[in-house]
Order: sequence, then structure tokens, then C-alpha cells
Amino acid sequence: MTNMVDVIILVIGIYFLLATNSMKVKGRINRFITGRKYDLSIARDVQGFIDYMYKKNLAIGIITMLVAFVHSFYTSRGGSVMVGNIIYLVYLAAYLVYAIFLMKAQREYLEPI
Repeated sequence: MTNMVDVIILVIGIYFLLATNSMKVKGRINRFITGRKYDLSIARDVQGFIDYMYKKNLAIGIITMLVAFVHSFYTSRGGSVMVGNIIYLVYLAAYLVYAIFLMKAQREYLEPI
């Protein structure tokens, strides 16, 4: 049986990829990525933000989905809880690195002049 947390993580990964695709194709940034703090109508460089974050968003979306699959597969085979927790901790570290890039991009591209 699949862990509900893994299902939620998988859905978040899929949403990341959909939001990233929409960002690149339509030129609109989803609030899921920027939060409510930034008014995109007065942002310094929306296209620069999209260009800078596109590959990083793809990477974190794919990593998020992989974490869900790997953790679900591992735990469904009776794997150790400790190793399952390590999988989540590695994901947390990857997400923190992504968050640092995101904050830098928000300051550089989305804050008004």
C-alpha cells in the first residue's frame, strides 16, 4: 500500500512540472512558485525570472516525483524506516538548495526597482 505522504509528494511534483510548463509557455508565473509577496505587474524582470528558474523548477519537480516513487517503492518492499527517513532528509536538503535559488531570483527579478 502506498503511503499517503508519498501520494501528496507526487502530486506536488506533478504540480511543479505543470506550473513550470505554464510559466515557460504562457509567460505567467504561478503563485505556487512566487507566493503572494510579489506583485508581478510591477516586477523588475518577469522573463528574466522565468529564464533563471525554468531548469531549477524542472529539476525540483522531477526530484520531488522521484522521491515519492523511490520512497513508496522502498517502503512497500518492507524497507527500513531509517532509510525511508534518510530519503526524505536528502529531499529536504535538495529543496532547501532550490529555496535559496528561488529567494535569490525573487530578489533579483521580482522586486520593484
